Amino acid sequence: MTASVLRDIVSYLVFPRAGKHATQKCHQPRRQLERAHASVWKCADRETGNCPMISRSTKRPRFTLGTVVEVSLEHGLAYAQYVARHKLYGPFIRVIDSVTSRPRNDLEQLVQEPTRFFTSLVWDKFVPPEFARLVGRAPVPEEFRKVPLLRGRYGMQSKPSRWYLWNEAKATEIHELTSEFLELSLNELWNVALLRERIASGWRPRDEK
Repeated sequence: MTASVLRDIVSYLVFPRAGKHATQKCHQPRRQLERAHASVWKCADRETGNCPMISRSTKRPRFTLGTVVEVSLEHGLAYAQYVARHKLYGPFIRVIDSVTSRPRNDLEQLVQEPTRFFTSLVWDKFVPPEFARLVGRAPVPEEFRKVPLLRGRYGMQSKPSRWYLWNEAKATEIHELTSEFLELSLNELWNVALLRERIASGWRPRDEK
């Protein structure tokens, strides 16, 4: 759309009843202006990202299945992918077991790398980009498309801790944390701040006993 057409649209919108003289100033037929005006109106919602007059840089990425999250740390960048939906907590992510000094663009290769842990995540669209940002999407590897067996704790303050296993259908109490159970990710809901803290500290599920 040319600058002259946009200028005429503005004139048409601001002075819709200006009469004969205003119409004579337009360099385009009235019907063409109305069609152009309609296209501008359809593009008014920037959330859709479908307007050709809006650059791609203004699109707001959506946190959906397959989305890759880049987490900024003091010593580098970590990555996670939204891989499934938890029955109770919603978005469920897999944190990838690597920290890089430079941004990764090879997302399809990135999501094939080993797992550090899983967790449910509250993603807020107002998360500061210097903390974390959405960098794109990649196909979720088939083996990660379902929430795996998790372990959870009855009452955060109970001593000694009472643990259960969660399989998306029910919770089953366990009386001993075997080495196998220690490797299971936790059935918890985190925010981005806690996610950054855990990754930066080198935390692993086996640290929770």
